[in-house]
This record gives sequence, structure tokens and C-alpha cells, in this order.
Amino acid sequence: MAALARVGATPLALAMFSVWICILMLQGVLTDARTSPADESSSGKADNVAHPASWTHHSEAESMVLQQCTYTVVTHTGNIEFAGTDADVNVEFFNKMGQSVLFVDLNSGQDNFLRGQTDTFTMVGKCVFDICKIHLSHDNAGVNPSWFVNSVSVSMDFEAVVFNIYEWLAKDEPPYTLSYIGNQCA
Repeated sequence: MAALARVGATPLALAMFSVWICILMLQGVLTDARTSPADESSSGKADNVAHPASWTHHSEAESMVLQQCTYTVVTHTGNIEFAGTDADVNVEFFNKMGQSVLFVDLNSGQDNFLRGQTDTFTMVGKCVFDICKIHLSHDNAGVNPSWFVNSVSVSMDFEAVVFNIYEWLAKDEPPYTLSYIGNQCA
């Protein structure tokens, strides 16, 4: 950078060069040219070998996504005739940034999603904080696939969100769809 400044590069060119270098570093094309103490030879000089893995730095947001979190998902099936389902249920939760975590075939080992029943599922998945959107669906399988859902809640660490649904996920009941998308993102 100093060399560019010395040859009379404009401030705009310097800024563009800086952005370009940052992008290349983020993409892993360029690595930090520093050396670790283990790289020094007996003469005490560094061999100038870059070790990007030893210097990998993730932003706080990236680290949150890379971590695994334990989620508790609670479903409340309506207490109306034929409200329960035998279908395989899937749920995906999103945050405002579009990050998501998907849980396929919710199953607690019991007879789930019966009329008037509350089911609790504990699962591990990538951490997605500030959940504000849900995509709930099922595969329409089984003898009684239609499902009337009162609500779904999700909790993780110190946050909890409730999605009040009060709809059928069914081909034979309005709104005649097997999925529900609820968006509370503001």
C-alpha cells in the first residue's frame, strides 16, 4: 500500500486496492504471510511459510453459525376432529439474515401429532440466533395425513419464539396446502 501511495496512486485507487486485497483474503486466495514460531529454523530466521489454518479468524456472526446448538421444538396439534397426522413433519427456522436450520422428520419416539396433543422434540443443529420465520411442512404420508396445527414454538439458549398457526396442513382442508410459512421478521 505504501508503495502505491509513493507512486502517486489516487485515494480512490488505494481504497479499491484495499477492498480487492480484503476480498482475495476472504476467498482464501491470499493468506497472511506471517510465520509461526514453529517455522523458525535453527538460525532463528523464519521460512516465510504461511499457515492460514492457524490464523483463521471468524467474525462473531460466522462463529455463531458454525457452532452447534440444542433446540427444543414444541408442537401443539388442534383439538378438533381428525386434527392429528401420521405424516412425516419437517420444520425450518430462519433469522432476518436468511440463515436457517432444518429439522427433518420430527420424531420423539412416541405417537406424535395426535389430536389435542403437545409434542416436544429436542434436536441439535447449527446455531441460528434471532429466529423470526418458520417453514412447517409434511409429506402427506400415512393413513391420516391431514394436520391441524395450533402453534409451534422453538427455544434455544435464552431465546424462545412462538408461531401461532391455527391452520390445516392438508390437501383436503382449506387452505389446501401441505406447508405453512410464518414470518415475524420486522
